[in-house]
Amino acid sequence: MSLGRLLVTRGTQAADKQDVGVFVVGVQPHELGCALDRRYGLASPEQCERGLVENRARHSGDVPTLALEPQLEPGARPEGETVEELVAEAGEGNRLQTDDLGALIDAQVKDIPDHWLFLPIKPGNVEIASFLGLFETTQDLPAPIYASTTLNSWLSQADGDASGLWFQSLAADLFLPGSFVWGEYAAVGRIDAQAADQYFSAFHTDANLGYAATKFTWGGGGLAHAWPATPVENEYDQVPRSDVETLLIGGELDFTTPPQIAAKELLPYLPNGHQVVLPGYGHSTSFWEDQAGAGTRLVTTFLNTGRVDQSGYRPRSFDFTPELRQPSLAKGMAGTMVGLAVLTVLSLLWMPLRLRRRKRFGGKTSALLRSVYPVVLGLGGWFAGILLVITAMPGTPLDDTLLAILSVGVPVGLGLYWAWLDRGLPASTKLEGFALGVGGALVGAWLGFHAGTDLLALITSIVGAIAGGNLGLVLLDVARGRGAAEASDAYMEVPGGAGGLAGGVSAGR
Repeated sequence: MSLGRLLVTRGTQAADKQDVGVFVVGVQPHELGCALDRRYGLASPEQCERGLVENRARHSGDVPTLALEPQLEPGARPEGETVEELVAEAGEGNRLQTDDLGALIDAQVKDIPDHWLFLPIKPGNVEIASFLGLFETTQDLPAPIYASTTLNSWLSQADGDASGLWFQSLAADLFLPGSFVWGEYAAVGRIDAQAADQYFSAFHTDANLGYAATKFTWGGGGLAHAWPATPVENEYDQVPRSDVETLLIGGELDFTTPPQIAAKELLPYLPNGHQVVLPGYGHSTSFWEDQAGAGTRLVTTFLNTGRVDQSGYRPRSFDFTPELRQPSLAKGMAGTMVGLAVLTVLSLLWMPLRLRRRKRFGGKTSALLRSVYPVVLGLGGWFAGILLVITAMPGTPLDDTLLAILSVGVPVGLGLYWAWLDRGLPASTKLEGFALGVGGALVGAWLGFHAGTDLLALITSIVGAIAGGNLGLVLLDVARGRGAAEASDAYMEVPGGAGGLAGGVSAGR
């Protein structure tokens, strides 16, 4: 469910605070409550959620709901300024090497390569990642997946460099599976099921970013029939008229819910409605993060007085020259993955060869190999597993539990075992050490994987594998030391002198 444009309603009586609400089209109440609490400090998340439920119950006929997301309209292009005109206004420093950016992307979408070097590219992943990447114009995001970096990847592809598209393909595999709470979108989005059903019945093409994203979120249209209908579904077929004072806030460069669509499909049903289009802004994160104080003034002034106050905003232009570029990140990531994977394999081959020439590793070297270097082995093992999966088993999820446990636990466990091993030990002790080192690392990786989420799970898996493998080997050393001590005590306690043997003849006889 996409985060839509901001919709602010004042209610029929401005003084009645119970009739004041802030709605984000397409956002669940719990998300909205958290957003309000974080950005405006109006109430706790629980209070916001409860207030929204009560407000909707009282004014279900007054609050307009957009039943059809703009991305469901095949072939629609917003009217107004074109991207090329915006580029021309941005200045020479932001010039693009194309006269028609839209046409260039349309042509490239129809012919997405299936490989960059030996690394496979999934065209569907690229289309979805690009659609999501074009949402926001702000560069203050935790990941370099926003409009300028996305466009840069397509421009690089036009020049024959598909590395940025591989980055998008890999990012989609890593992050999309965990971006939804299963059933959440189906339950909330079911209200648009009739529109989605009509859309997929009439429109059949894959060469379109909007269609690819809609197909992804609706399961190719199957979701419209796979979830139970809501009791009020038919009430939202049409946008109801509302006399409530309403402020629609949208970004000029919002790729998923363009302000032109709001003006065409929603504003005519709001006689007391006002629309604000923020130049240079994208989707909702751009509104929350860029010039947040101006956004606070815009919303609170409208709620308190009904006036539209944009005076807090400073002019903002779109930057087509991001500091971080996906093609550069892709090359660095691919090099790191391959390099650490090769280093891990070579390390696990070198350690036993080293032990063939010497009895064991020295104390300091062993300590280093059992504490710090396993981090390298864990990362390299995981990268090796990822490379194996994306090239030979593309249907395997990158966050698969077995993949993480084996790719991290096995190299860490083997590294710990070789660092611990003394060639002078009995064969049975060596076998016990191997079982406890590798087995402890696998158990630790499993526990660590389930202790974190997303990429944090990789870190906790590595930490868990190191702790589990070392714990197993330490327990074995303790047991061996205790056994040796008990044998020595038995030898010393034999009557007849220090040289006596338990149950046998003294050494002096």
